[in-house]
Amino acid sequence: MNRVPYYSARSFREAIQSVWFIQMIMHMEGPGPSYTIGRFDQYMYPYYKADVQEGKLTPEEAQELIELFFLKISSNLWLCDAVTAQCVVGLFPGQTIDIGGLNSDGKDASNELSYLVLEACKAVRTVQPDIVLLCHPRETPYELKLKAAELSALGLGMPKFISTETLKTQLMEAGYTREEARIGFVRGCTGHYGPGCKEYGHPVGAKFNPGIVLETTLFNGRKRMPGQNASGEIIGVETGDPRQFKTFDEFLAAVKTQIAQQIRDGHIAAFYAEKVKMQYLPLLIQSLFTESCIDRGLWANAGGAEIYVGPSMVITGGIATIADSLAAIKKLVYEEKKISMDELIKAIDANFEGYEELRQMLINDAPKYGNDDDYVDDLAKEIWEFYCAEVRKYKLPLGGRSIPSCCVATGYYSAGLHTWATPDGRKAGEILSNHIGPTDNRDVSGLMSHIKSVVKLGLDTGFGAIHNVYLTNINSQEQLHDIVNLMDMYFELGGHHIQINCQNKEVFIDAQKHPENYPTLMVRVAGYVAYFIELPKIVQDEIINRTPLTL
Repeated sequence: MNRVPYYSARSFREAIQSVWFIQMIMHMEGPGPSYTIGRFDQYMYPYYKADVQEGKLTPEEAQELIELFFLKISSNLWLCDAVTAQCVVGLFPGQTIDIGGLNSDGKDASNELSYLVLEACKAVRTVQPDIVLLCHPRETPYELKLKAAELSALGLGMPKFISTETLKTQLMEAGYTREEARIGFVRGCTGHYGPGCKEYGHPVGAKFNPGIVLETTLFNGRKRMPGQNASGEIIGVETGDPRQFKTFDEFLAAVKTQIAQQIRDGHIAAFYAEKVKMQYLPLLIQSLFTESCIDRGLWANAGGAEIYVGPSMVITGGIATIADSLAAIKKLVYEEKKISMDELIKAIDANFEGYEELRQMLINDAPKYGNDDDYVDDLAKEIWEFYCAEVRKYKLPLGGRSIPSCCVATGYYSAGLHTWATPDGRKAGEILSNHIGPTDNRDVSGLMSHIKSVVKLGLDTGFGAIHNVYLTNINSQEQLHDIVNLMDMYFELGGHHIQINCQNKEVFIDAQKHPENYPTLMVRVAGYVAYFIELPKIVQDEIINRTPLTL
């Protein structure tokens, strides 16, 4: 095309070409903070409507152009260092297309393109772009939610469902007006973004590992994981020998001290990195597309943008790991005294070798997050709220306040590799629990109990919280309607982000054995979709091991 994006687009074809050029150029400059495609059905609709009315374009032709656009988007790749790659296994750049949602008056904004995007995804089955349905329980049309449920039932892991209401709360805290917040959208795994190209940044700066918190509390500030960097050294706070703690409240206070210190250390490291980027790594292209940069004469990453987000301290996952561990200590050590603190520390120090009976007590004799049990759910909520409050204490290098989030792709996998055994019965090096969800196969009370535990966290207090659900019985039209009802209920209860895998577990098992037969098998891993056979075995195993839930 010789016209766009230098000149404005005159048709749907030119407009979609312009979007592709800009997206490609942004990725040539760098991976950035998950360069998003945004609310495609909103800004593309005037071109679509005009072309259809003038007889220049049919809906079928528009869908084909969208499909070709998806194929081009899939050619954008990330080049990561080995450490970063551990956190984003199988992840292409987080290029999201948001559909549905509201207009600035709070009314439904969906249109014909919203449906065509879903049809295009169904046709090409690429892992990029990631499709987001912005959902309002009452405003979003039932037909659109049902079309999205049909796509989910195919086992593609698409789309992910985001609440317009929790998203609005996040955007208003970031600095947008209520009207702007209503038309905000999601980028990357689950991060927020507002209209008008006013914002720079991303919540991912450093990562908070709940498993390491347990490790440093039990070993008086020291890292236990042998053979790794800083093993045996003090990486936290010397909060004392837990054997001397008389009450659970003393132990919990030590845990919070370790959390606060980890958050402080993470912000220091992230802020130094941000200062270096501000001075030595200017972003020319992004600055051209960010409001106020030219007027201020500053790069987007050096003071040019109006709104700044991050670098912050995101949770790697492991909410259930720490909640289940605290529940086991509270119940079995302090209340029922079935296990002494000395026995617990010795068992964990030995990675449970020779302590299998004790490990089974930790697994089976204490309440588990994900079963609508306030005993453990209240502990999860307390840790989540403490983390959110601590993160919000910090100011950013470019102004504004740090924001809490749980949106770091497969951080639960990489964090687990660096974490010693934990009091929930997890062994050293094993994956932490998946984001804000329960530990696999510890949520034994059904789908409703699973969801009720998660929404108790108070998901409007964070800036992104990935929630995976694995449904196994979606094989009828009636059950598609059940998915829609599930979405509505989830968001009415205060949920923020939920995503569904609908796939026969035997398919994943066979794909692991015979990958050559499944080159395009897709799966929702975290806040993104990947091809199953491209994932490392440890992540494939975690997906296979997820709790099967039924509607």
